Amino acid sequence: MYLTNKSIPEFKNLPKEKRQDLWKRFNRKGYGHWQVWLSLFFMGLCTGIGTLTNRTIASSIDADFILKSSIGTGIGAGLGSLVFSQVMIENLRPYFREELDLPPLNLEGRKSNWRIYFWFSAIYFLLVLVGVLISPSELLQYFNILFYLIGMFGLWGFTYNRSIIFNSFWKIYLFPLILWDTWIWIIDYPEFYESMIHLTSFDRAVIYLFLILLQFPLYFALFMYAFRSPNLWNLHSE
Repeated sequence: MYLTNKSIPEFKNLPKEKRQDLWKRFNRKGYGHWQVWLSLFFMGLCTGIGTLTNRTIASSIDADFILKSSIGTGIGAGLGSLVFSQVMIENLRPYFREELDLPPLNLEGRKSNWRIYFWFSAIYFLLVLVGVLISPSELLQYFNILFYLIGMFGLWGFTYNRSIIFNSFWKIYLFPLILWDTWIWIIDYPEFYESMIHLTSFDRAVIYLFLILLQFPLYFALFMYAFRSPNLWNLHSE
């Protein structure tokens, strides 16, 4: 994870002035990649979700200081900015290496964007887990946490090229996961709907869009892990 520009491998042994100069010169090139624009949109979406969450909590417990403090907005913007910065740096690294006369990155087996998605999903999962543990929750929510936790193990295996459990398990798991999420979020999650009663149609649309953007890559990753990674499973079965 890149927390500062010193965390970039190509910048490790460079003086501060050189790092700043390279960043200023090549920063604009990052916007030539669609992944950067998608992450920028995602950052705005996270900020919006944080604002809506802040408003929902403040109105539900009648706490004006929460609404005024914009804590949720700050958290959402922070998470979105983290994802944006990781995507930007990953797309700029080839330019840095070319400028510094370093050999090109070996892209075989690299899943940089998937690593970003994995860690964002892990942070989101921990936030949800904390929310479930510190507040009264129904049994259904604990099952949901368990189901999602299994998916996180599969996502980790796909991202870091590790065989977890066995191939047939993930082929069986994927379809029930999609059905479970559909049932939870669309059919039978009364608390979810109750929390959105006071929201406008636009606000609800933003929340559903966020959930789709968060979950769909997980389905795709697990599909690729189960059905399109024969070399990974064959390697670890030898």
